[in-house]
Amino acid sequence: MKKNLLYLENHFKSLITFTMFFSIIAVSIILLTSSPNSTPVKNEPLGLNFTNGWTVIVDDNLMGIGLKLPIKSSNTDYHTIDAYNIFPHTGYKCSVLSTMVYQREFQVFIEDKLIYEWTFNDDASQKDTIGSRLVFVTIPKECEGKPIHLRFTRTVTGDDASILPVEIYNVMSNYTVQIGKNNSIMIVITASLLVAIIALLFSLFIYQKDFFYSPYTYLVLHILTLSLWSLCNGKYMQFFTDNALLIHNIEYICFYSTVLFMWLYIYLNWKICPKIILSQIIILALFFVLSLIFKLFGICDFFAILKIYHTMLFFTLPVLIYTLIAVCKCKIESLKIFYIGFIGLAFIGGIEIFRFYFAITEMERLKSFLIGMIIMISCILLSFALSIREQLRSKIESEMYKKLANTDRLTTISNRLAFDTALQRFGQRTTQYKTITLAFIDVNDFKNINDTFGHSMGDTVLQKIAVELNNQFSEFATCYRIGGDEFCVLATDCDENIVAEHLNILNYNLSKGIGELNISVSFGLSTCDKNDINSLYDSFNLADTRMYEQKLKYKEQKSNKVNV
Repeated sequence: MKKNLLYLENHFKSLITFTMFFSIIAVSIILLTSSPNSTPVKNEPLGLNFTNGWTVIVDDNLMGIGLKLPIKSSNTDYHTIDAYNIFPHTGYKCSVLSTMVYQREFQVFIEDKLIYEWTFNDDASQKDTIGSRLVFVTIPKECEGKPIHLRFTRTVTGDDASILPVEIYNVMSNYTVQIGKNNSIMIVITASLLVAIIALLFSLFIYQKDFFYSPYTYLVLHILTLSLWSLCNGKYMQFFTDNALLIHNIEYICFYSTVLFMWLYIYLNWKICPKIILSQIIILALFFVLSLIFKLFGICDFFAILKIYHTMLFFTLPVLIYTLIAVCKCKIESLKIFYIGFIGLAFIGGIEIFRFYFAITEMERLKSFLIGMIIMISCILLSFALSIREQLRSKIESEMYKKLANTDRLTTISNRLAFDTALQRFGQRTTQYKTITLAFIDVNDFKNINDTFGHSMGDTVLQKIAVELNNQFSEFATCYRIGGDEFCVLATDCDENIVAEHLNILNYNLSKGIGELNISVSFGLSTCDKNDINSLYDSFNLADTRMYEQKLKYKEQKSNKVNV
Protein backbone atom coordinates (compact mmCIF):
# COMPACT_ATOMS: atom_id res chain seq x y z
CA MET A 1 0.00 0.00 0.00
CA LYS A 2 2.81 2.40 0.94
CA LYS A 3 4.63 1.57 -2.30
CA ASN A 4 1.46 2.27 -4.31
CA LEU A 5 0.95 5.63 -2.58
CA LEU A 6 4.61 6.51 -3.15
CA TYR A 7 4.26 5.64 -6.85
CA LEU A 8 1.11 7.77 -7.13
CA GLU A 9 2.80 10.63 -5.28
CA ASN A 10 5.77 10.51 -7.67
CA HIS A 11 3.45 10.47 -10.69
CA PHE A 12 0.95 12.95 -9.24
CA LYS A 13 1.37 15.53 -12.00
CA SER A 14 0.76 12.95 -14.73
CA LEU A 15 -2.37 11.65 -12.98
CA ILE A 16 -3.76 15.14 -12.44
CA THR A 17 -3.08 16.11 -16.06
CA PHE A 18 -4.87 13.01 -17.38
CA THR A 19 -7.83 13.43 -15.00
CA MET A 20 -8.24 17.12 -15.82
CA PHE A 21 -8.10 16.65 -19.60
CA PHE A 22 -10.47 13.67 -19.46
CA SER A 23 -12.90 15.60 -17.23
CA ILE A 24 -12.84 18.65 -19.50
CA ILE A 25 -13.66 16.50 -22.55
CA ALA A 26 -16.32 14.41 -20.75
CA VAL A 27 -18.02 17.42 -19.13
CA SER A 28 -18.05 19.26 -22.47
CA ILE A 29 -19.73 16.31 -24.22
CA ILE A 30 -22.31 15.87 -21.42
CA LEU A 31 -23.25 19.55 -21.35
CA LEU A 32 -23.32 19.91 -25.14
CA THR A 33 -25.63 16.90 -25.48
CA SER A 34 -28.07 18.11 -22.80
CA SER A 35 -31.28 18.53 -24.81
CA PRO A 36 -33.42 21.58 -23.92
CA ASN A 37 -37.06 21.60 -22.80
CA SER A 38 -39.75 24.19 -23.44
CA THR A 39 -40.67 25.86 -20.15
CA PRO A 40 -42.85 28.76 -19.00
CA VAL A 41 -41.80 32.27 -18.05
CA LYS A 42 -38.80 32.40 -15.68
CA ASN A 43 -40.01 34.00 -12.48
CA GLU A 44 -39.05 33.79 -8.79
CA PRO A 45 -41.23 36.30 -6.91
CA LEU A 46 -42.05 36.77 -3.24
CA GLY A 47 -45.57 35.43 -2.67
CA LEU A 48 -48.10 33.47 -0.59
CA ASN A 49 -47.62 29.98 0.84
CA PHE A 50 -50.20 27.50 -0.47
CA THR A 51 -49.25 24.62 1.82
CA ASN A 52 -52.37 23.66 3.86
CA GLY A 53 -55.49 21.62 3.16
CA TRP A 54 -54.18 19.23 0.50
CA THR A 55 -55.76 15.86 -0.25
CA VAL A 56 -53.08 13.53 -1.58
CA ILE A 57 -53.50 10.23 -3.45
CA VAL A 58 -50.54 8.00 -4.38
CA ASP A 59 -51.35 5.49 -7.14
CA ASP A 60 -55.10 5.58 -6.32
CA ASN A 61 -54.37 5.02 -2.61
CA LEU A 62 -55.46 7.82 -0.28
CA MET A 63 -52.47 9.16 1.64
CA GLY A 64 -54.38 11.76 3.66
CA ILE A 65 -56.86 14.64 3.76
CA GLY A 66 -56.06 18.20 4.87
CA LEU A 67 -52.32 17.58 4.70
CA LYS A 68 -49.65 20.26 4.97
CA LEU A 69 -46.83 20.43 2.44
CA PRO A 70 -44.14 19.24 2.20
CA ILE A 71 -45.16 15.60 2.39
CA LYS A 72 -43.13 12.47 1.91
CA SER A 73 -44.08 8.80 1.52
CA SER A 74 -41.80 5.79 1.82
CA ASN A 75 -43.31 4.37 -1.38
CA THR A 76 -40.48 4.19 -3.93
CA ASP A 77 -42.45 2.31 -6.61
CA TYR A 78 -45.18 4.85 -7.19
CA HIS A 79 -46.30 5.99 -10.64
CA THR A 80 -48.41 9.08 -9.94
CA ILE A 81 -49.11 11.48 -7.09
CA ASP A 82 -52.36 13.46 -7.23
CA ALA A 83 -52.84 16.48 -4.95
CA TYR A 84 -56.21 18.32 -4.67
CA ASN A 85 -57.10 21.68 -3.14
CA ILE A 86 -59.14 24.87 -3.71
CA PHE A 87 -57.20 27.68 -5.34
CA PRO A 88 -57.47 30.67 -2.98
CA HIS A 89 -58.65 34.22 -3.75
CA THR A 90 -55.31 36.10 -3.85
CA GLY A 91 -56.31 39.58 -4.94
CA TYR A 92 -53.44 39.50 -7.46
CA LYS A 93 -53.93 40.85 -10.97
CA CYS A 94 -52.34 37.69 -12.30
CA SER A 95 -51.39 34.74 -10.07
CA VAL A 96 -48.48 32.38 -10.71
CA LEU A 97 -48.29 29.01 -8.95
CA SER A 98 -44.76 27.73 -8.32
CA THR A 99 -43.27 24.53 -6.90
CA MET A 100 -40.17 22.37 -7.19
CA VAL A 101 -40.78 19.27 -9.32
CA TYR A 102 -38.61 16.17 -8.97
CA GLN A 103 -40.85 13.93 -11.06
CA ARG A 104 -40.48 13.58 -14.79
CA GLU A 105 -43.95 14.91 -15.63
CA PHE A 106 -46.09 17.58 -14.02
CA GLN A 107 -49.66 18.61 -14.89
CA VAL A 108 -52.04 21.22 -13.49
CA PHE A 109 -55.84 20.92 -13.82
CA ILE A 110 -58.51 23.45 -12.90
CA GLU A 111 -61.94 21.77 -12.61
CA ASP A 112 -60.45 18.76 -14.46
CA LYS A 113 -59.34 20.99 -17.34
CA LEU A 114 -55.63 20.74 -18.20
CA ILE A 115 -54.08 24.23 -18.11
CA TYR A 116 -50.38 23.34 -17.85
CA GLU A 117 -48.14 20.37 -18.64
CA TRP A 118 -44.39 19.95 -18.33
CA THR A 119 -42.11 16.98 -19.09
CA PHE A 120 -38.55 16.86 -17.81
CA ASN A 121 -37.11 15.41 -21.00
CA ASP A 122 -38.76 14.21 -24.19
CA ASP A 123 -35.58 12.47 -25.33
CA ALA A 124 -36.15 8.70 -25.11
CA SER A 125 -32.41 8.11 -24.65
CA GLN A 126 -32.64 10.06 -21.40
CA LYS A 127 -35.64 8.14 -19.99
CA ASP A 128 -33.75 7.21 -16.81
CA THR A 129 -32.64 10.76 -16.06
CA ILE A 130 -33.81 12.13 -12.73
CA GLY A 131 -33.72 15.90 -12.33
CA SER A 132 -35.60 18.78 -10.78
CA ARG A 133 -37.26 21.95 -11.96
CA LEU A 134 -38.75 25.05 -10.39
CA VAL A 135 -41.96 25.40 -12.41
CA PHE A 136 -44.19 28.47 -12.80
CA VAL A 137 -47.84 28.17 -13.86
CA THR A 138 -49.96 31.21 -14.69
CA ILE A 139 -53.45 30.83 -13.12
CA PRO A 140 -56.25 32.85 -14.78
CA LYS A 141 -58.12 35.27 -12.50
CA GLU A 142 -61.42 33.45 -13.09
CA CYS A 143 -59.95 30.21 -11.68
CA GLU A 144 -59.69 31.57 -8.15
CA GLY A 145 -61.92 29.68 -5.69
CA LYS A 146 -62.13 26.65 -7.99
CA PRO A 147 -60.75 23.12 -7.42
CA ILE A 148 -57.08 22.67 -8.47
CA HIS A 149 -55.46 19.32 -9.19
CA LEU A 150 -51.68 18.78 -9.38
CA ARG A 151 -50.45 15.52 -10.89
CA PHE A 152 -46.84 14.35 -10.53
CA THR A 153 -45.91 11.40 -12.75
CA ARG A 154 -42.76 9.37 -12.22
CA THR A 155 -41.56 6.96 -14.93
CA VAL A 156 -38.54 5.66 -13.04
CA THR A 157 -38.24 4.19 -9.56
CA GLY A 158 -35.84 4.68 -6.71
CA ASP A 159 -37.01 7.86 -4.98
CA ASP A 160 -39.65 8.58 -2.34
CA ALA A 161 -43.05 9.95 -3.28
CA SER A 162 -42.87 13.60 -2.20
CA ILE A 163 -44.41 16.99 -2.89
CA LEU A 164 -42.60 20.18 -1.95
CA PRO A 165 -44.36 23.40 -0.85
CA VAL A 166 -46.47 25.33 -3.35
CA GLU A 167 -46.36 29.12 -3.47
CA ILE A 168 -48.47 31.70 -5.29
CA TYR A 169 -46.83 34.83 -6.68
CA ASN A 170 -48.12 38.12 -8.02
CA VAL A 171 -47.08 38.90 -11.57
CA MET A 172 -47.68 42.50 -12.72
CA SER A 173 -49.35 43.33 -16.01
CA ASN A 174 -46.00 43.69 -17.77
CA TYR A 175 -44.95 40.23 -16.44
CA THR A 176 -42.03 41.59 -14.45
CA VAL A 177 -41.49 40.01 -11.04
CA GLN A 178 -40.34 41.33 -7.68
CA ILE A 179 -37.57 39.02 -6.52
CA GLY A 180 -37.63 38.16 -2.84
CA LYS A 181 -34.93 39.65 -0.63
CA ASN A 182 -33.35 36.34 0.39
CA ASN A 183 -33.33 35.03 -3.16
CA SER A 184 -31.86 38.25 -4.56
CA ILE A 185 -29.03 38.06 -2.00
CA MET A 186 -28.37 34.48 -3.07
CA ILE A 187 -28.27 35.41 -6.74
CA VAL A 188 -26.06 38.47 -6.19
CA ILE A 189 -23.58 36.52 -4.03
CA THR A 190 -23.25 33.55 -6.37
CA ALA A 191 -23.27 35.61 -9.57
CA SER A 192 -20.59 37.96 -8.18
CA LEU A 193 -18.50 34.99 -7.13
CA LEU A 194 -18.82 33.47 -10.58
CA VAL A 195 -17.62 36.66 -12.30
CA ALA A 196 -14.73 37.11 -9.86
CA ILE A 197 -13.64 33.48 -10.04
CA ILE A 198 -13.78 33.32 -13.83
CA ALA A 199 -11.56 36.43 -13.92
CA LEU A 200 -9.12 34.81 -11.46
CA LEU A 201 -9.15 31.57 -13.44
CA PHE A 202 -8.36 33.49 -16.64
CA SER A 203 -5.50 35.39 -14.97
CA LEU A 204 -4.10 32.14 -13.57
CA PHE A 205 -4.19 30.59 -17.03
CA ILE A 206 -2.18 33.51 -18.43
CA TYR A 207 0.38 34.03 -15.68
CA GLN A 208 0.73 30.59 -14.05
CA LYS A 209 3.28 28.36 -15.77
CA ASP A 210 2.23 25.10 -14.07
CA PHE A 211 -1.50 25.77 -14.41
CA PHE A 212 -2.67 22.24 -13.53
CA TYR A 213 -0.31 22.01 -10.54
CA SER A 214 -0.93 25.40 -8.93
CA PRO A 215 -2.88 25.16 -5.65
CA TYR A 216 -4.70 28.39 -6.45
CA THR A 217 -6.10 26.83 -9.63
CA TYR A 218 -7.98 24.32 -7.48
CA LEU A 219 -9.01 26.96 -4.97
CA VAL A 220 -10.58 28.87 -7.86
CA LEU A 221 -12.23 25.70 -9.20
CA HIS A 222 -13.59 24.86 -5.73
CA ILE A 223 -15.30 28.25 -5.33
CA LEU A 224 -16.44 28.17 -8.97
CA THR A 225 -18.09 24.75 -8.65
CA LEU A 226 -19.56 25.62 -5.25
CA SER A 227 -21.11 28.79 -6.69
CA LEU A 228 -22.44 27.05 -9.80
CA TRP A 229 -23.89 24.26 -7.68
CA SER A 230 -25.78 26.76 -5.47
CA LEU A 231 -27.22 28.46 -8.56
CA CYS A 232 -28.31 25.15 -10.10
CA ASN A 233 -29.53 23.52 -6.89
CA GLY A 234 -31.75 26.50 -6.08
CA LYS A 235 -32.87 26.61 -9.73
CA TYR A 236 -31.63 30.21 -10.02
CA MET A 237 -29.93 29.05 -13.20
CA GLN A 238 -33.40 29.13 -14.76
CA PHE A 239 -32.93 32.90 -14.97
CA PHE A 240 -30.25 32.21 -17.60
CA THR A 241 -31.42 29.05 -19.41
CA ASP A 242 -34.60 27.01 -19.89
CA ASN A 243 -32.66 23.79 -20.42
CA ALA A 244 -33.59 21.70 -17.36
CA LEU A 245 -31.27 18.81 -18.26
CA LEU A 246 -28.34 21.19 -18.67
CA ILE A 247 -29.01 22.66 -15.21
CA HIS A 248 -29.31 19.14 -13.78
CA ASN A 249 -25.98 18.02 -15.29
CA ILE A 250 -24.10 21.16 -14.21
CA GLU A 251 -25.50 20.78 -10.68
CA TYR A 252 -24.21 17.24 -10.21
CA ILE A 253 -20.88 17.75 -12.03
CA CYS A 254 -20.16 20.65 -9.66
CA PHE A 255 -21.40 18.76 -6.60
CA TYR A 256 -19.25 15.70 -7.36
CA SER A 257 -16.10 17.76 -8.01
CA THR A 258 -16.11 20.65 -5.52
CA VAL A 259 -14.86 18.59 -2.54
CA LEU A 260 -12.17 17.04 -4.75
CA PHE A 261 -10.89 20.50 -5.68
CA MET A 262 -10.81 21.49 -2.01
CA TRP A 263 -8.61 18.51 -1.07
CA LEU A 264 -6.35 19.19 -4.07
CA TYR A 265 -5.87 22.78 -2.87
CA ILE A 266 -4.95 21.60 0.65
CA TYR A 267 -2.57 18.93 -0.72
CA LEU A 268 -0.72 21.23 -3.13
CA ASN A 269 -0.61 24.33 -0.93
CA TRP A 270 0.33 22.94 2.49
CA LYS A 271 1.41 19.30 2.03
CA ILE A 272 -0.11 18.36 5.38
CA CYS A 273 -0.67 14.60 5.92
CA PRO A 274 0.22 14.06 2.22
CA LYS A 275 -0.37 10.29 2.04
CA ILE A 276 -3.75 10.42 3.80
CA ILE A 277 -4.98 13.33 1.68
CA LEU A 278 -3.57 11.81 -1.51
CA SER A 279 -5.55 8.61 -0.91
CA GLN A 280 -8.66 10.76 -0.35
CA ILE A 281 -8.01 12.65 -3.61
CA ILE A 282 -7.60 9.39 -5.55
CA ILE A 283 -10.93 8.00 -4.23
CA LEU A 284 -12.84 11.22 -5.03
CA ALA A 285 -11.18 11.59 -8.45
CA LEU A 286 -11.99 7.97 -9.31
CA PHE A 287 -15.63 8.45 -8.33
CA PHE A 288 -15.84 11.66 -10.37
CA VAL A 289 -14.30 10.06 -13.47
CA LEU A 290 -16.56 7.00 -13.15
CA SER A 291 -19.66 9.20 -12.78
CA LEU A 292 -18.72 10.95 -16.03
CA ILE A 293 -18.17 7.60 -17.78
CA PHE A 294 -21.52 6.25 -16.52
CA LYS A 295 -23.27 9.38 -17.77
CA LEU A 296 -21.49 9.43 -21.13
CA PHE A 297 -22.33 5.80 -21.93
CA GLY A 298 -25.86 5.91 -20.50
CA ILE A 299 -25.16 3.38 -17.74
CA CYS A 300 -26.86 5.55 -15.13
CA ASP A 301 -27.60 9.18 -14.35
CA PHE A 302 -25.72 11.34 -11.85
CA PHE A 303 -28.66 11.22 -9.44
CA ALA A 304 -28.64 7.40 -9.36
CA ILE A 305 -25.26 7.38 -7.55
CA LEU A 306 -25.99 10.31 -5.23
CA LYS A 307 -26.42 8.04 -2.18
CA ILE A 308 -23.04 6.45 -2.90
CA TYR A 309 -21.44 9.91 -2.97
CA HIS A 310 -23.16 10.91 0.27
CA THR A 311 -21.81 7.72 1.86
CA MET A 312 -18.31 8.54 0.60
CA LEU A 313 -18.54 12.02 2.11
CA PHE A 314 -19.58 10.47 5.42
CA PHE A 315 -16.46 8.29 5.41
CA THR A 316 -14.26 11.35 4.78
CA LEU A 317 -15.03 12.53 8.32
CA PRO A 318 -12.21 10.41 9.87
CA VAL A 319 -9.79 11.95 7.33
CA LEU A 320 -11.08 15.41 8.18
CA ILE A 321 -10.67 14.79 11.93
CA TYR A 322 -7.19 13.27 11.46
CA THR A 323 -5.97 16.21 9.38
CA LEU A 324 -7.65 18.65 11.78
CA ILE A 325 -5.49 17.28 14.64
CA ALA A 326 -2.39 17.83 12.50
CA VAL A 327 -3.56 21.35 11.61
CA CYS A 328 -4.01 22.24 15.29
CA LYS A 329 -0.40 21.24 15.94
CA CYS A 330 1.08 23.27 13.06
CA LYS A 331 1.89 26.97 13.15
CA ILE A 332 0.51 27.91 9.71
CA GLU A 333 -2.14 30.58 10.26
CA SER A 334 -3.59 30.42 6.74
CA LEU A 335 -4.17 26.66 7.03
CA LYS A 336 -5.91 27.03 10.42
CA ILE A 337 -8.24 29.75 9.08
CA PHE A 338 -9.01 27.66 5.99
CA TYR A 339 -9.86 24.66 8.16
CA ILE A 340 -12.27 26.73 10.25
CA GLY A 341 -14.24 27.40 7.06
CA PHE A 342 -13.77 23.81 5.90
CA ILE A 343 -15.11 22.39 9.17
CA GLY A 344 -18.01 24.91 9.14
CA LEU A 345 -19.01 23.94 5.61
CA ALA A 346 -18.58 20.21 6.35
CA PHE A 347 -20.71 20.49 9.51
CA ILE A 348 -23.58 22.33 7.80
CA GLY A 349 -23.21 20.13 4.71
CA GLY A 350 -23.48 17.01 6.89
CA ILE A 351 -26.66 18.35 8.49
CA GLU A 352 -28.11 19.15 5.06
CA ILE A 353 -27.32 15.66 3.74
CA PHE A 354 -29.12 14.22 6.76
CA ARG A 355 -32.09 16.55 6.21
CA PHE A 356 -32.08 15.71 2.49
CA TYR A 357 -33.54 12.30 3.28
CA PHE A 358 -36.46 13.86 5.21
CA ALA A 359 -39.28 16.12 4.02
CA ILE A 360 -37.40 19.40 4.25
CA THR A 361 -37.96 21.82 1.37
CA GLU A 362 -35.18 22.42 -1.08
CA MET A 363 -35.27 26.18 -0.51
CA GLU A 364 -35.04 25.78 3.28
CA ARG A 365 -32.03 23.52 2.89
CA LEU A 366 -30.37 25.83 0.38
CA LYS A 367 -30.80 28.92 2.58
CA SER A 368 -29.29 26.98 5.48
CA PHE A 369 -26.39 25.84 3.31
CA LEU A 370 -25.84 29.46 2.24
CA ILE A 371 -24.66 30.18 5.80
CA GLY A 372 -22.00 27.49 5.43
CA MET A 373 -21.00 28.89 2.04
CA ILE A 374 -20.58 32.40 3.43
CA ILE A 375 -18.48 31.09 6.35
CA MET A 376 -16.38 28.97 4.00
CA ILE A 377 -15.77 31.67 1.42
CA SER A 378 -14.97 34.28 4.10
CA CYS A 379 -12.40 31.92 5.61
CA ILE A 380 -11.02 31.12 2.15
CA LEU A 381 -10.47 34.80 1.38
CA LEU A 382 -8.79 35.44 4.74
CA SER A 383 -6.75 32.24 4.40
CA PHE A 384 -5.77 33.24 0.85
CA ALA A 385 -4.54 36.66 2.08
CA LEU A 386 -2.58 35.02 4.92
CA SER A 387 -1.19 32.40 2.54
CA ILE A 388 0.05 35.08 0.14
CA ARG A 389 1.64 36.92 3.08
CA GLU A 390 3.31 33.71 4.26
CA GLN A 391 4.59 32.95 0.78
CA LEU A 392 5.95 36.47 0.33
CA ARG A 393 7.65 36.29 3.71
CA SER A 394 9.05 32.86 2.85
CA LYS A 395 10.24 34.10 -0.54
CA ILE A 396 11.93 37.15 0.99
CA GLU A 397 13.60 35.00 3.65
CA SER A 398 14.64 32.43 1.03
CA GLU A 399 16.15 35.14 -1.18
CA MET A 400 17.87 36.67 1.83
CA TYR A 401 19.37 33.32 2.89
CA LYS A 402 20.32 32.56 -0.69
CA LYS A 403 22.06 35.92 -0.96
CA LEU A 404 23.87 35.35 2.34
CA ALA A 405 24.92 31.88 1.20
CA ASN A 406 26.32 33.29 -2.05
CA THR A 407 28.02 36.38 -0.59
CA ASP A 408 31.48 36.66 0.91
CA ARG A 409 31.08 38.24 4.36
CA LEU A 410 34.38 40.12 4.35
CA THR A 411 34.29 41.69 0.88
CA THR A 412 30.47 41.55 0.25
CA ILE A 413 31.05 40.28 -3.30
CA SER A 414 29.98 36.84 -4.54
CA ASN A 415 31.72 33.80 -3.03
CA ARG A 416 32.99 30.42 -4.27
CA LEU A 417 29.55 28.81 -4.08
CA ALA A 418 28.10 31.46 -6.38
CA PHE A 419 31.08 31.03 -8.72
CA ASP A 420 30.61 27.24 -8.98
CA THR A 421 26.86 27.71 -9.58
CA ALA A 422 27.56 30.19 -12.39
CA LEU A 423 30.00 27.81 -14.07
CA GLN A 424 27.56 24.92 -13.75
CA ARG A 425 24.75 26.97 -15.28
CA PHE A 426 26.95 27.97 -18.19
CA GLY A 427 27.99 24.35 -18.70
CA GLN A 428 24.35 23.25 -19.06
CA ARG A 429 24.03 25.29 -22.29
CA THR A 430 20.74 26.77 -21.11
CA THR A 431 22.18 30.27 -20.92
CA GLN A 432 21.65 32.76 -23.70
CA TYR A 433 25.34 33.75 -23.78
CA LYS A 434 27.70 32.42 -26.43
CA THR A 435 31.10 32.93 -24.78
CA ILE A 436 32.49 33.38 -21.29
CA THR A 437 35.78 35.00 -20.31
CA LEU A 438 37.41 33.94 -17.04
CA ALA A 439 39.96 36.02 -15.21
CA PHE A 440 41.78 34.56 -12.18
CA ILE A 441 43.32 37.13 -9.86
CA ASP A 442 45.78 36.59 -7.01
CA VAL A 443 47.17 39.22 -4.60
CA ASN A 444 50.94 39.55 -4.78
CA ASP A 445 52.88 39.12 -1.51
CA PHE A 446 49.68 38.71 0.49
CA LYS A 447 51.37 36.42 3.04
CA ASN A 448 54.07 39.02 3.57
CA ILE A 449 51.39 41.70 4.08
CA ASN A 450 49.71 39.61 6.80
CA ASP A 451 53.06 38.80 8.49
CA THR A 452 54.33 42.38 8.37
CA PHE A 453 51.22 44.53 8.89
CA GLY A 454 48.85 42.05 10.57
CA HIS A 455 45.70 40.24 9.50
CA SER A 456 43.51 43.32 9.95
CA MET A 457 45.54 45.06 7.25
CA GLY A 458 45.23 41.92 5.11
CA ASP A 459 41.44 42.14 5.44
CA THR A 460 41.59 45.83 4.49
CA VAL A 461 43.60 44.95 1.36
CA LEU A 462 41.05 42.31 0.31
CA GLN A 463 38.19 44.79 0.83
CA LYS A 464 40.08 47.42 -1.19
CA ILE A 465 40.59 44.98 -4.08
CA ALA A 466 36.89 43.95 -3.99
CA VAL A 467 35.82 47.61 -4.20
CA GLU A 468 38.13 48.27 -7.15
CA LEU A 469 36.96 45.10 -8.90
CA ASN A 470 33.33 46.24 -8.61
CA ASN A 471 34.27 49.68 -9.89
CA GLN A 472 35.85 48.16 -12.99
CA PHE A 473 33.48 45.27 -13.81
CA SER A 474 30.06 45.86 -12.24
CA GLU A 475 28.53 47.02 -15.53
CA PHE A 476 29.39 43.98 -17.67
CA ALA A 477 30.83 41.20 -15.46
CA THR A 478 30.53 39.50 -12.05
CA CYS A 479 33.31 39.44 -9.47
CA TYR A 480 33.93 36.59 -6.99
CA ARG A 481 36.22 35.88 -4.09
CA ILE A 482 36.99 32.19 -4.53
CA GLY A 483 39.70 31.70 -1.90
CA GLY A 484 41.83 33.48 0.71
CA ASP A 485 43.48 36.05 -1.59
CA GLU A 486 42.11 34.72 -4.88
CA PHE A 487 39.45 36.47 -6.96
CA CYS A 488 37.76 35.71 -10.25
CA VAL A 489 35.89 37.71 -12.86
CA LEU A 490 33.30 36.15 -15.22
CA ALA A 491 32.41 38.22 -18.26
CA THR A 492 29.91 36.96 -20.86
CA ASP A 493 30.10 37.78 -24.58
CA CYS A 494 32.97 40.15 -23.91
CA ASP A 495 36.29 40.62 -25.72
CA GLU A 496 39.21 39.24 -23.71
CA ASN A 497 41.26 42.35 -24.46
CA ILE A 498 38.62 44.58 -22.80
CA VAL A 499 38.78 42.47 -19.62
CA ALA A 500 42.62 42.66 -19.68
CA GLU A 501 42.45 46.44 -20.11
CA HIS A 502 40.21 46.83 -17.05
CA LEU A 503 42.50 44.56 -15.01
CA ASN A 504 45.48 46.74 -15.91
CA ILE A 505 43.50 49.79 -14.73
CA LEU A 506 42.73 47.85 -11.54
CA ASN A 507 46.46 47.30 -10.95
CA TYR A 508 47.16 50.96 -11.60
CA ASN A 509 44.56 52.06 -9.03
CA LEU A 510 45.89 49.52 -6.50
CA SER A 511 49.48 50.69 -7.02
CA LYS A 512 48.57 53.88 -5.18
CA GLY A 513 48.52 51.61 -2.13
CA ILE A 514 47.23 52.08 1.38
CA GLY A 515 49.56 54.41 3.21
CA GLU A 516 53.10 52.96 2.87
CA LEU A 517 51.77 49.62 1.62
CA ASN A 518 52.00 48.94 -2.13
CA ILE A 519 49.37 46.55 -3.57
CA SER A 520 49.34 44.66 -6.86
CA VAL A 521 47.70 41.56 -8.33
CA SER A 522 48.61 38.92 -10.87
CA PHE A 523 45.95 37.68 -13.29
CA GLY A 524 45.36 35.16 -16.05
CA LEU A 525 42.69 35.23 -18.79
CA SER A 526 40.95 32.67 -20.97
CA THR A 527 37.81 32.56 -23.16
CA CYS A 528 35.62 29.55 -24.00
CA ASP A 529 32.62 28.78 -26.20
CA LYS A 530 29.43 27.41 -24.59
CA ASN A 531 28.96 24.85 -27.38
CA ASP A 532 32.18 23.11 -26.30
CA ILE A 533 31.74 21.83 -22.73
CA ASN A 534 35.33 20.56 -22.57
CA SER A 535 36.66 24.02 -23.38
CA LEU A 536 35.11 25.32 -20.15
CA TYR A 537 37.40 23.13 -18.03
CA ASP A 538 40.34 23.79 -20.34
CA SER A 539 39.77 27.52 -20.05
CA PHE A 540 39.52 27.24 -16.29
CA ASN A 541 42.95 25.54 -16.13
CA LEU A 542 44.42 27.85 -18.76
CA ALA A 543 43.42 31.03 -16.91
CA ASP A 544 44.80 29.56 -13.66
CA THR A 545 48.09 28.64 -15.37
CA ARG A 546 48.47 32.09 -16.93
CA MET A 547 47.81 33.72 -13.59
CA TYR A 548 50.61 31.72 -11.91
CA GLU A 549 52.95 32.46 -14.83
CA GLN A 550 52.37 36.18 -14.31
CA LYS A 551 52.87 35.71 -10.57
CA LEU A 552 56.25 34.02 -11.19
CA LYS A 553 57.29 36.92 -13.43
CA TYR A 554 56.32 39.33 -10.67
CA LYS A 555 58.49 37.40 -8.17
CA GLU A 556 61.44 37.29 -10.61
CA GLN A 557 61.20 41.04 -11.22
CA LYS A 558 61.04 41.68 -7.48
CA SER A 559 64.00 39.37 -6.90
CA ASN A 560 66.07 41.13 -9.59
CA LYS A 561 65.35 44.52 -7.99
CA VAL A 562 66.51 43.23 -4.62
CA ASN A 563 69.74 41.81 -6.14
CA VAL A 564 70.49 45.07 -7.90
